[in-house]
Amino acid sequence: SKEHIIEAAGAANVWGASFAYYSTLIGVFVTSLYSFRVYFLVFHGKERFDAHGHGHHGDAHHDDHGHHGGTPHESPWVVTLPLVLLAIPSVLIGAWVVEPMLFGKFFDGVIKVLPQHPAMAELGHEWHGWVAFGLHSVQTVPFWL
Repeated sequence: SKEHIIEAAGAANVWGASFAYYSTLIGVFVTSLYSFRVYFLVFHGKERFDAHGHGHHGDAHHDDHGHHGGTPHESPWVVTLPLVLLAIPSVLIGAWVVEPMLFGKFFDGVIKVLPQHPAMAELGHEWHGWVAFGLHSVQTVPFWL
């Protein structure tokens, strides 16, 4: 998760790590402002569709992307079912491989971590399984930003 990457930057003791940590926190904050704006416009803003598909306020503008306008509706089961069938194994596989990928030998021979970069090893000492990892993620500064 990006939160873990940001925590690793915060735990690093190399030159520039603090700058990277605070820069990414600022980036997370700016992203959250934009995400809040999108959420607010979509769920609390003025409707921007009409039942006839003529665009906003019945103007003549329309797009050429095959959209026909009208009232938004839930996606059909042929879209929803594959998404659910992909989401379930994604969560299970993520829980299964997160420890060997972050703190195990999964990337040995592919990614070399130099001794002067102990941040991931330090975070590894605090590893208590994927459930604790998930619960901890909601307690981090990047999550709340």
